Amino acid sequence: MIDAKTPSAMAFTLFNKNDVPFSVTAIQTNPSTISIKWYLNGSLLPNDQYSISVPFASFKSGENIVRAEVLDNSSLS
Repeated sequence: MIDAKTPSAMAFTLFNKNDVPFSVTAIQTNPSTISIKWYLNGSLLPNDQYSISVPFASFKSGENIVRAEVLDNSSLS
């Protein structure tokens, strides 16, 4: 369901305190039946768009996991 993602690296180190942008490009359906949910360390983030900017202060010290869950809500999937 996901064609591309940003950042392209699976792991990286933050060097400043700027917000961190993430995005996905999903396969488009007609009509649109795609939904997206973003998670930071297992907690749902308040955004249902294809891109999100996570504030630096939201990250904990050490390793963090940002996950995008893309769902096709059509009866065909």
